[in-house]
Amino acid sequence: MAIQDKIVIRQLEARANWTPPRVGLQRALLRSFFSQCLPEVGGSRSWRKAPFLKYHHDAQAAFFAFALSQILPGPDWEYSAGEVIPPEQRAPYVDADCYVRCTHEGRKCYKPIQLKELPPLAIRAKSRTPASLQGLLDKLSPKYTARKGHEDLVIAVLVNPPATINFQQLKVPKEISVEQIWFYGKKGPEVGFIAGGNFRPGYLAASKEFSLLDL
Repeated sequence: MAIQDKIVIRQLEARANWTPPRVGLQRALLRSFFSQCLPEVGGSRSWRKAPFLKYHHDAQAAFFAFALSQILPGPDWEYSAGEVIPPEQRAPYVDADCYVRCTHEGRKCYKPIQLKELPPLAIRAKSRTPASLQGLLDKLSPKYTARKGHEDLVIAVLVNPPATINFQQLKVPKEISVEQIWFYGKKGPEVGFIAGGNFRPGYLAASKEFSLLDL
């Protein structure tokens, strides 16, 4: 279900940073290239520390929107990174890191996205990040729930290699009340994947592999 709150929709319509996902991915590649050419400054190469975290979130949002466009091609997918509602004004609105939109039946439809990540193994070993997808899902249960009656939040989990997803074994805590959970990432330098949807253990609403060569 798309966002129905008219106040939030007006705020989303007014945003100036709506970006086609292919453009966002190309921008992320340029940032990644130049960050490797410059001396590291407080996390600029990993993008996982402030003030560079916003670039990492932008790249995640672009990748997820691009992956969605491979499953449902053609409806003018765009993404907008950044929260809409300030924290002090958020309740009862859904907390989201970014938003995606597409055209459906002649009108724009908006979805709130909460970005999560299973980092590369080297980062997992040095941080308190959950070491598995199941650990990541378990950590979500007390916080990431949508409003009662408006369970339209989407959780998008970027999976970095090495990782193997066994959907038969993954268990979504029953406390999580969101519309969809998606897993996406790279299977190699040339191939991306996305899998998930209206998630139930052992069941995938959709899954697809796609080429990254023509970005």
